Amino acid sequence: MKQTLATLSLLLVAAGLFAISAKVIDADGQATAQMKSGKTEAVSIGRTYGTGDSIRTGKSGLVELSQEGLTIRMGPSTVFTLMEKELGGKPKGVLAVTLGTVKVKYAKLTGSEPLIQSVGCIAGVRGTELTVWAGTDGASQLIVDSGLVTVEAFGKTVELGPDEAVVVLNGQQPGDKFTVHREQIDHAKWDQGRIEALLADPLAALDGIHERLAYYASNVAEYAGRHREVSARLAAERENAVKVGKEKGKDAQQEYDREFVRPLVLEASSLVLNYRWAGLAALSMRRFVGGRMYLLLKVKYAANLDDPTWTGFVDRYSSFVADFESGIMPVLVDADF
Repeated sequence: MKQTLATLSLLLVAAGLFAISAKVIDADGQATAQMKSGKTEAVSIGRTYGTGDSIRTGKSGLVELSQEGLTIRMGPSTVFTLMEKELGGKPKGVLAVTLGTVKVKYAKLTGSEPLIQSVGCIAGVRGTELTVWAGTDGASQLIVDSGLVTVEAFGKTVELGPDEAVVVLNGQQPGDKFTVHREQIDHAKWDQGRIEALLADPLAALDGIHERLAYYASNVAEYAGRHREVSARLAAERENAVKVGKEKGKDAQQEYDREFVRPLVLEASSLVLNYRWAGLAALSMRRFVGGRMYLLLKVKYAANLDDPTWTGFVDRYSSFVADFESGIMPVLVDADF
């Protein structure tokens, strides 16, 4: 029993290390939150949300969140999720924008700023203010107001400075950066262009999110596989610790725990963190981008379901869903998730 309690305390310490939160400091219009547990509630000022929780605003909804050293402003028709992943041996917050607009503003830089993620890319921030647009077709546009931002997708990075922006089409590397003309910034018009691009070439848009799904599934497979290996080693070391305690006493057992058990507990927690990050990202993409894409196409072809574009889309969408079910769902129902 003592060994079990000691191990449990280590797991709780690890869970505490890998937990971020954000507090609602302003809210207007319709906004709902879906917790990691599956519970849904109306967003209210003063409420705090944590890793795995998502907030969705309505057509006129606005929500402002506060984390230590930064504010997060969500615009209308936005889907935003608090995530985490392990990076360089340390937990790293991830602010994930699946749809809509989010502006992140830092009061000061500490060196531990969270990553900014859209469906198609991830960005490291070395600046004080950044706006992220996430389009209906999975495309993203990142606009730097001040500071420096590094945008990465599929092995290519783009460095952005003040008044610079880049568009990342889902499944592709970032495009060329360009100078922002502030009087021309309009998310609604930009997203309408993304919808038109989707309707004009739905197979290309679907292929883009399918490519990104493969990226997330690859991460899930890698980290979940490593987690199984570490868990097996951890179970063996726990048994060894018990044997040491019986043979050499409590102090020897505690020393063994510190040297052999604790590092494996932390390593296992880091791996859970990473495959949970990939699973949540894929789930948001599947639900809010893939699902919306399907509905838009179904409405367009409702009177002509034999159209080859629609039938081709349905076939590829079925493949996309099947790959999600096989590559992502196992971790979404995992007890550690």
